[in-house]
This record gives sequence, structure tokens and C-alpha cells, in this order.
Amino acid sequence: MTPSAYGGFRSETSSGTCMWTTKNVKPPHKASDFSIPPLRWWWFMLPIVVLAFVRDLWASDEPRYGEVAREVYEGGSFLVMHLCGAVYPDKPPLLFWLSGLGGWLTGWSEWGLRAPSLIATAITAWLVAVLARRWWGEIEARWAPVLFLTFAMVTKIGGRLQIDPLLMVLCVGALVVGTAPTTDPRVRTRGLLAAGLLVGFGALTKGPVALVNVGLVALAWRIFVPDNEERQPVARWVWPAAAVLAIGPVLVWALSAAVVEPKLLEALFFDQHVGRITKADRHPGPFWKYVVKLPVLLLPWSLMVWVGFTASWKQWRNRTSQEFDRGLVRAALWLGVLVLFYSLIPPKRDLYLLSAYPAAALLAARALAHRTREGRLERWLGFGTAVALALMGVALSGVSFFVDQVDGLWWRGPVIGMPLVAAACGAVWATIHARPGVWARSVVTGWLLFSVALGLFIVPALDPLKSSRGLAEELAARPENPTEIPCLGRVKPGGFRFYGRIPTVPADELFSHLERDGKDFLGLANVKSWEGLSADQRSAFRVAAERTVGGKNFVILVAAED
Repeated sequence: MTPSAYGGFRSETSSGTCMWTTKNVKPPHKASDFSIPPLRWWWFMLPIVVLAFVRDLWASDEPRYGEVAREVYEGGSFLVMHLCGAVYPDKPPLLFWLSGLGGWLTGWSEWGLRAPSLIATAITAWLVAVLARRWWGEIEARWAPVLFLTFAMVTKIGGRLQIDPLLMVLCVGALVVGTAPTTDPRVRTRGLLAAGLLVGFGALTKGPVALVNVGLVALAWRIFVPDNEERQPVARWVWPAAAVLAIGPVLVWALSAAVVEPKLLEALFFDQHVGRITKADRHPGPFWKYVVKLPVLLLPWSLMVWVGFTASWKQWRNRTSQEFDRGLVRAALWLGVLVLFYSLIPPKRDLYLLSAYPAAALLAARALAHRTREGRLERWLGFGTAVALALMGVALSGVSFFVDQVDGLWWRGPVIGMPLVAAACGAVWATIHARPGVWARSVVTGWLLFSVALGLFIVPALDPLKSSRGLAEELAARPENPTEIPCLGRVKPGGFRFYGRIPTVPADELFSHLERDGKDFLGLANVKSWEGLSADQRSAFRVAAERTVGGKNFVILVAAED
């Protein structure tokens, strides 16, 4: 036994796993200590799967990505992406290839398009468990993937048709295989080459950001918490080969696409990465945005993540001791460098940080496992989380007093809110009795029930309000037969084209379409853009109907009668 930097003592099993013991604290409970989650981690994929199956493509980016993926397979253009018939230069193709395959095999179902994200999130959870077991022990390995899957942000994004879940699994996979401890040069070589290839696929998913997500973290680990087993020498050709694998896939694709469509050259090699940072005109946000939003997006484990993060600083200060917890510091560096980088660049979206959430889960799992081994729980931590859950539960239970657009919200609100209130009650009891395992089980069970109820009872009720399906089908059923359907103003044509199989296109004006199609003209306009036209301009059209989708008001336009 050796003194622990956390306080008390730690001992090591024959396999090297750290088992924590303490003095001057209540001994941990035996049969009823509940030191591990109530279910295996894959059960906590359930809310994410439910959300992927019950809703149309109306979340941010989903209608656009779904249409791009469909046009890849129906148009047969795998090198140059298209959106509504026009060249789409914004993203590399890997997500569209994979999601398009899922959609093509399932008749363009939403869940088929989202399948790559679901698989990526599940594999990431498994990789988090691999790291937790490598760095610490079985309790951390059981909790880490559960905490990861129950972060509010992961529940929200994990099953969406989005680029970032796929990027996340490739980046985390690269870190796992590239830093695997070994004394065998051959194993080390295979790990580095595999890491390079995974980064390459990550770049084929979202461009150079994959190099950032892996490179910054690996560099921070190498500088601040090096591991002698990771310094195992390899042949000189290995590092250059890994670099080629990291940049080769996306470079080959970009050059090939630019040969087919020369106007992609500037977009792919400048505008979509360096240009976004230098121009700062896409998703701008203040430096402090993530610091403010992360506590919400990390619910219900925000405080536990903070505990793990602060403990890592104490470990860093004692890094010369035999008890130095290298894994804890590595998790903190992982989270810290990515938050810092994405805070420094002008564009900001919550999902940009998705690749940092595995690190947050590892921090929280280490802090929680330490408390279950010691049999203690700080009251500010236990009560603080309980209060957050209770406030959320009460607010959701009474949401019908403030929102009246959703049918049956008077009963739907309590159905999703009461599990959080019950979880808060269990957390309070466990905090009073210093039962950290019971506390964690109460929180995670309540959150699981809340998330499933949200997917079953709230999200389907939002579909008619948020989805473009209804309006798309209405446009498709109209008697006009236009060459194109111009969408004027803040109208995103991708969703309408996907659900209606109609020729919607973005438009800055309507008159060229009217001249071409005559009485077959059909258009869609945002109300504000429509009202911004002069009376003479509007007189050439007739408003056939007014509709609301996702809180935005639209008018369906046809040619004015003679």
C-alpha cells in the first residue's frame, strides 16, 4: 500500500489495477453498495435509438444532409456532392456515403440515414470503457460509458444525422489505438498506422478538424504526461506512413473532386476550413460561450465532471509521486485543450465539442468511482445535482402552462418530468446517508426514464410542427408542374425536396421562374421576404396558402390570374 494523492491509501492488484482504500472514512457497503451502474452501458443507448426512430429530419442540418445523401445514390455522383441539384462544397463525403447507403437500403427511412451516427455513438461508448479500464479499473470502466451516453448533449446528438458523431468515434479510436501501452515495436507500429488511418477517415468526414481533435490531444499528452511505454521506438518509415494515412484519403478525394468540378478547388482547399476561421461569418460566438453552455450540456453530471477536473490539477501538482494518476490528467488535458481551441476560433456550435465529451465522461467516472470506493459523497455535490434534477422535473411537468402548441402537453409534461423529480428524491436520500452508489444509480435511472419518455411522448408530438414533410407533400400534390420551385428568403429547400421529391431550389428572386413556367409556376417564400417585395412585384403572384413549419411562416405562391 502507498499513500494516495486523493487521501487515504491505494493498493494494486496483480494486474496493476488500482484499488482504493481509505482511513478515517466510513467503509464502503458490501452487498448493497451499488458501486456499479444498474444496467450495462448498451441499455443507455435506448433513448438515443428511440429519438432516431420517432422523428422526421427536422433537427439542425438533418434535412440538408439527408437530401445530399439521397442525391449521392440517386444521382450516382460519389465524388462531387450535390444539394437540390447544385454542387455542395461544404463537407467531405464519408458521412453522405455511409448515411446514403443506410437510406438506400431502407427506402430512405430516417433511421436508416441515422444508422451511422447510432453505430458511431455506441462504438465511442465502448472505446470510453476501454480507456477507463486501461487507465484505472472495472468500476470506472462500467460507469464511464454510462455517463457518456447520459450526457444531455450526447443524448441529443448521438442519434442524429450529423457529421460529428462519426468524427468523434474516429478521433477517439485514433487516440485509443495510437496510445496503447506496449513494449512490442510491432504492436506499436500497427497502432500508429491504425491511428493515422482513423484520422484520415476523420478528415474524410469533416476535414482538417480531425487532425486538430487528435493532434492537439496527443501533443498535450506527450508534453505534459508522457508514458514510457508510448516511447517504444519504431522504424523511421512509420511516422511518415502514419502521416500519409492521416491526410491521404481526404487529399485524394479532394483532388479527384476538383478535377471533376474545378470550382471546388478553392472551396475544398481554403473556404471550408481556413476561410471559415478567417472570415468568421459562420456561426460566430463569443470566447466564453462554451464555458457557459457546457454545464448545461453535461447534465446531469456537470458537477461530477468538475470534481474530476479539479482533482486532475491536484494530481498534476503531485506528478512526481508514485501515486500520480496519469489517466485523470490525460482526460483533463483532452477536455481542456479542445475547449480552449474551439473557444479561440470564431465559429462556435455546441456540436463542435462532441469529441471532448468522452474525456468529460472519464473525468466524472474516475471521480464517482473514487467516491464509491470510499463510501462518501460531498453534500454540495449530491444536493446540487438533486436540485438541478428537481428544477428540471418541475419545470417540465408544468410546461403546459407556458406552451400550448403541442396537443396533450398537460399529461405529457408530467410523464417526462416526474422521473427527474423521483431521481432527485433518491439523490437527496443517498446524499444524506453518504451512499454514492445509490446516488449515482438514482440519477442515472431517472435520467434514462426521462430521456425515453421524451422520445416516446414529446418528440412525436413535435413532428407535425417541426417537420417539412406535410408542406412538402402539399406542394407535391398541387396541380402546377414547374421546372423548379424557387424558395425565397430564409427557406431551406433540402427538406422539402427530400420529403416531396419536388424540385425545390434556393432563389434570390422569383421572376425568372415565373417567365419560364408561366401558369405552372409554383414558389415558396418566407413571409418576411414576401412582404419585403414591392406591391407591383407581389401583384404578379397569388398567395395560394399560408403555412407554418418549425415556427417559421411561409406562403405558397402561384402565378396571378390574368
